[in-house]
Amino acid sequence: MSIWLTVLQHEFLIYFKKWIHIIINITFFLISTSLFSIVAGLEPELLAQWGAGVIWVVAFLSMLLSMPLLFQPDRDDGTLDLMLLSAVDPAWLALAKAGANWCVFGLPLVLLSPLLAASYGMEGTALLVLPATLALGTPALILLATVAAALTAGLRRGVGLLALLVLPLALPVLLFGVRGTELALDGLPAGAPLMMLGAFLLVAVGLLPWAAGAALRATAN
Repeated sequence: MSIWLTVLQHEFLIYFKKWIHIIINITFFLISTSLFSIVAGLEPELLAQWGAGVIWVVAFLSMLLSMPLLFQPDRDDGTLDLMLLSAVDPAWLALAKAGANWCVFGLPLVLLSPLLAASYGMEGTALLVLPATLALGTPALILLATVAAALTAGLRRGVGLLALLVLPLALPVLLFGVRGTELALDGLPAGAPLMMLGAFLLVAVGLLPWAAGAALRATAN
């Protein structure tokens, strides 16, 4: 556990040294979602219905922008090879990297989402359901992307391939995330989509770090 915490601390140090990437991602998220609400020209009811989809898609894209930072810096300076040769389990390494990435890039999106939801005219329980869906769904998306990032870490132009690998697998999470907010907007219970997102997250935490660890081992050889 102490080794895992050391890796987690190392990840936070990397991100804070590259703080400009954090600012870019948050700015991209805010500007992209805000521009749509300004230029769409939709009626308030339609704007609220579209808002959940826009916020979820832009959140997904902003997280994809952060994926090259998962393994590439450590791959370039040789730190990743040293970690794989040490006592660190590759699965725990992948989990630590995914957790740090979510704290730095995913958590701000969750915290900002109620403000953006209000700008789209959402009211009532939708202001709570949207961040709840993001809090459950974005970690699962980052774990999915961690596997793809581990597979493409050695490629110079792996960002496009990473997106192609992640998008089909991410669709169920995106659909249930949007559906939960839509149900809340209609005054209906959103428990079922939230439970599905929770199930996706449990499966992702249980399986994907080990898949990412195996991918790291394979690409290192």
